[in-house]
Amino acid sequence: MNTARYSVMLILGVSVVNVSLNLAAVCTKGKCTCPANCIDNCDNNGTCVLCNSGYKGSTCEQVCPTYKHGVNCSQNCSKNCLNKECWHHNGDCKHGCVNGYFSTKCQQACPKGCFNNSCNISNGLCKNGCKSGFTGDKCDRPCSNGLFGTNCRQNCSSKCLSKKCYHEDGKCLQGCESGYYGNSCSNTCPPQCFNKSCNQSTGSCLQGCNAGYQGPLCHEVCPSNCLNKTCDILNGYCKHGCKNGFTGPQCDQPCPSNCVDKICDLTNGSCTLGCNTGYTGLKCEQCKFPL
Repeated sequence: MNTARYSVMLILGVSVVNVSLNLAAVCTKGKCTCPANCIDNCDNNGTCVLCNSGYKGSTCEQVCPTYKHGVNCSQNCSKNCLNKECWHHNGDCKHGCVNGYFSTKCQQACPKGCFNNSCNISNGLCKNGCKSGFTGDKCDRPCSNGLFGTNCRQNCSSKCLSKKCYHEDGKCLQGCESGYYGNSCSNTCPPQCFNKSCNQSTGSCLQGCNAGYQGPLCHEVCPSNCLNKTCDILNGYCKHGCKNGFTGPQCDQPCPSNCVDKICDLTNGSCTLGCNTGYTGLKCEQCKFPL
């Protein structure tokens, strides 16, 4: 019979005791007893074919490293184990789970509604309650239609179409009623938007401005000398011309003083009806009878 023996010296008080550990197979009449951590079979030298879960080595005497487990230490610990360390014999995490996971091997994700994504390692119940928009024992149910926020205690805005909003932050899902804008439709469209119609994200007027106003939000007054007080909403140019006595795209330039009735061309300022007595020229700037 071939054997492999190892001696261990134990100090007990003042005595030294030699203890022999037989890691080889013990064979009697052709029948062998393999080392304790062998699976099924070994040879006469005690070399194991396979080791029990959590052990490795020719005689299965070595415990798996802290990041390995399983038969012959062939499996990695779960990546969700804290420090990636697990028990060598079954793969259960030694120190618990990284945030967001639970179960003995940390393979189950915490419910998505847990506040801070934190749950009990044993049963998956949320440690710190639910985050905004979720309810239930495991915070796995979104708020019912019409409700949102912490513990689903807030009502969606009355200005949301169909009174429906996103369960976490109250953002209206189908847009706003006419005259309102913003994520929760809490802002009123600018008062001078035509038909009170505005972009639901920015509040800019969609159908132009009421007469007399300009700008994306229709909060700027058209130039005072525009006919009918109407102007282009983008550049403020008068749409229908100027009141008598003024010229220029925004009617902010006076006509030459010697134009008849102070009427002049909107583009170049030339006197449309001619000059007052005694003056000549395109803009009536010259004396007709110089001294």
